[in-house]
Amino acid sequence: MIDTTLFTPAEAAKISGVNVALQRDWRRRGILPAIEGRTASFGPTEVGAMMALKALADCGLGPLNFKGIASKLGARIVRSALLERSAYQGPAEEYLSGSRDRLDWIGEVHSLDRAEYVWEWRANSMADAILKPIGHIDTQSGYFFIQWADGSFDFYGSPQEPLGRLDPGDPRLAGAIIILDLLSMGKLFVKRSGPFATITDEIIAAQRSTPLGQLLQSKIDSLLADVPETPSGGGRTDG
Repeated sequence: MIDTTLFTPAEAAKISGVNVALQRDWRRRGILPAIEGRTASFGPTEVGAMMALKALADCGLGPLNFKGIASKLGARIVRSALLERSAYQGPAEEYLSGSRDRLDWIGEVHSLDRAEYVWEWRANSMADAILKPIGHIDTQSGYFFIQWADGSFDFYGSPQEPLGRLDPGDPRLAGAIIILDLLSMGKLFVKRSGPFATITDEIIAAQRSTPLGQLLQSKIDSLLADVPETPSGGGRTDG
């Protein structure tokens, strides 16, 4: 079972910058989902969407123009937030945090990038477990949202990715270009929200039991066999 925090309007305002009065206005205008049969509250992706729409509005771009992709913006912000250890509480927090400390030490001793890869796989698996059941499948790519001068927009892996392919005179370059760094916005999200995801021991066990999870654990074990105890004295414990 996976549990994510439902934020009150006041909490959503603190995270997103969209005050409570503006939240009501956006609900009336259909920019935010209507509240039916429950006290006003917002899931993480809804708050992430508010955060993105507020950033675009601050640049003079009305939120109605992006209503159709607001959930995609919010999901990418939340995925970025879920890559941070501070997003988790309960067993998942202990699993990720303890593993990260040991993996960092493996990387320091062996000068390997593999330790960071294992951490990212685990955190991304947690994010998938939260986002995929609510319809957000492809959120790992495209952390940079670009609104071009001609009004078109899309998601990219980096700002340099599309700019290197555009020729001078392209209408997309003829004016102001807005870039949202959704990766950095996710880190700001969790800094403002604090822990918002709780994942149970059952989910962690399921992740460890997958073929890739077993392969990665065997790699961790083999690396730990050649590493002295961590500076904190953590020793060679199971990841």
